[in-house]
Amino acid sequence: MIRCFFKNSNKLEVITDFNDFYENEDKKDKVVWLDMLLPTHTEISFVEETFGIDFPTKQESEEIEISSRYWEEDKKIEINSFFLITHEDGAHNETVSFILQGNLLISIRYKELRAFEEFSKRFFLCTS
Repeated sequence: MIRCFFKNSNKLEVITDFNDFYENEDKKDKVVWLDMLLPTHTEISFVEETFGIDFPTKQESEEIEISSRYWEEDKKIEINSFFLITHEDGAHNETVSFILQGNLLISIRYKELRAFEEFSKRFFLCTS
């Protein structure tokens, strides 16, 4: 699933249906954050082609050494960060990748994380 946060006048809105991009090309330029949860190969390909960006695989993100979890390239910054998940049998770290390219932030995660859900519930209006 991909949630796309974009500027609409003086507020941010969220869409999850990417057919809107095909129908309204100017929305692409208004995107500020793509939150990708368990992205499919099709979704990853769509975002890579639409926004001209390459993503690390989940395995690549998790195998990065602690000292190399942040790096800059010509036009983007990539950060792989741990989020602590607790449950009945204990706790573990879940890696979330963040990519900043120009004015676009992309988060890639493979687990539901309460911090992301709370943020979007509090601050944004879902339009689809």
